[in-house]
Amino acid sequence: MNIPPTVPPHARLVIEAANSYDAENASDAWETPAALVRWLHNHGAPTDRTATSGGGVTTHEHEAAVKLRDALRAAILDRRSPELGELAKPFPVHVGFESGAPVLVPTSESVIGGVARILAAAAQSAFDGSWERIKICPADDCRVAFYDESRNRSRAWCSMQVCGNRTKTRSYRARHPQG
Repeated sequence: MNIPPTVPPHARLVIEAANSYDAENASDAWETPAALVRWLHNHGAPTDRTATSGGGVTTHEHEAAVKLRDALRAAILDRRSPELGELAKPFPVHVGFESGAPVLVPTSESVIGGVARILAAAAQSAFDGSWERIKICPADDCRVAFYDESRNRSRAWCSMQVCGNRTKTRSYRARHPQG
């Protein structure tokens, strides 16, 4: 899914992290520790581990990152995820200052810090109001995260031409059976 260039960079990172799992194709860009390291490296996370191997990422770190990403997707979809706070604990951030403003900064420049950077981006999105514009398509065969740029924040589908149309067509066919 193309993310419009007007989307704030921190919201873009949250959307890209949420979309690292593709529900339509049941594929996961974070499937292995090495894949997670590559994804984080390709999305600008400073890391002290190489992007071509697992880089010393433990199975526990990998599983924690995937669980956190899945809880983040749930929080976007349902606007609640009670376990998200608990799952965020292994990915610490602290308050720093950039251009005189407080920001959340990962405490590590490792893979753990790369995932913490996603959490910091989610917090920044909540702070500036862009979190409410990050949504997940309700179509069961899609579930893509997207940014709602509509004036009244009422957009429901990732694409009206694709998912919205499919849903409306199914609904019409259910109401008007042929035969």
